[in-house]
Amino acid sequence: MAKFGIEVKSVHYTLLMAQSPSELFATSWTLHRLSPLYHTAESKRTLLEDAQALSMYANRLRDMLTGDTLHGIRLSLDNNSLLDEALAKAGSLKSCRWETLPTWHYWNEERSLLEDPDQETLTITAEQSAGILVTLEYETIKYKAALLCDPDGYHTPRDDDATHLPLLVTRMPTALRQAFLAFLGINFDARCSVLRLPSGFLCSCLETYLATLHQSVRGRHDDREVIERVMKEVQLTLSFNAPVAPALKSVEVSLPRQSLSELYTRGLDKSEALRTPASRGQKRKLGSNTSGISGTESPTPFISALSDYFRTHLAMNIDINTSITTTTIRTPEKHHIRLTKIASGAFVIGFEGRIKLLANPGRTILLDDSHIDEPDAEDLPEDAEEREKRFIWKANEELLRALVARAAGSQSQAERASMTNDIIT
Repeated sequence: MAKFGIEVKSVHYTLLMAQSPSELFATSWTLHRLSPLYHTAESKRTLLEDAQALSMYANRLRDMLTGDTLHGIRLSLDNNSLLDEALAKAGSLKSCRWETLPTWHYWNEERSLLEDPDQETLTITAEQSAGILVTLEYETIKYKAALLCDPDGYHTPRDDDATHLPLLVTRMPTALRQAFLAFLGINFDARCSVLRLPSGFLCSCLETYLATLHQSVRGRHDDREVIERVMKEVQLTLSFNAPVAPALKSVEVSLPRQSLSELYTRGLDKSEALRTPASRGQKRKLGSNTSGISGTESPTPFISALSDYFRTHLAMNIDINTSITTTTIRTPEKHHIRLTKIASGAFVIGFEGRIKLLANPGRTILLDDSHIDEPDAEDLPEDAEEREKRFIWKANEELLRALVARAAGSQSQAERASMTNDIIT
């Protein structure tokens, strides 16, 4: 195995074998918010640093799912009959593995140094880890779950005998998922709930993804081609509250790739116009069409252009980007139209707490923002291709980072103030 020159300074930097982060792609995940995992009795370190603890929990989960006994204590679940029925066609459980997931940045960097990336396995520290991958391999099918931290790596202080992995994603039948969640509750005193994604958050995810792709070719004549190539056709699901039209629950808006890039370009032009000194005051007065992926304000060119199109051609006001930060207790606003699903060639995400990552650009060297310069018109085609790959990875990281932040309960001051006012009133 290749050596990477990693210096082990203390027991807190134990090297663990890692799975490829590509395991997160091409899988329909159910999103959950997960409380800290407390494991004082079994490990004084984070689970990301303790290979022995991961192996122990893998064996314990396997024994519970198979109904085996340990020291005379039966480990099967109360709903074992439902579990057996759900897994009847899957066959017997062949293996149960708990393995660390490297960050995309570290995986790409280290994979470039390996002679045969498909055959060699990475070893990583907690700071280079994005979470834990749980794999349940049955005879005919494989089920997965991932406990994720920030895509930049695990940097939570290690002073509370707990591991903080706030985002849990699962790919399992309902009965097996309930069994796994019960296992987390029994062994880690963990609480789990489905992570719902409101309309404003979905809009921010789409806007941030488009903005990152656009940044990869800023200044080039083919700036629309990258968006069209990565996002492909986009389908938006708009859902309506009952007072609007009791018989109308939702509308599917299908955007060909050319229409998507055209609307985004049109929205960018409008945003540039709003940045002129004469219009800044008017923009603040309007107080709309701004929302950040984690609660901070940022322009939303695509949603603005789409709203303008609906207003002009269909006489329909779709204020789908409004979040709690754009309303107040004194002047409540009723919003009857919500964005509930985004389906594209890059990702699929829905308000009910579902996501599927599709844009896997392949291996490349990732750079941080300080090393990403303006594209040079004389760049070779292969340089432009590598730059595009880096920004696709960056867009994926931004999306995952937003989900982790939401699962961790990150809220803006406006959101917290509004919630406080609700309690007081």
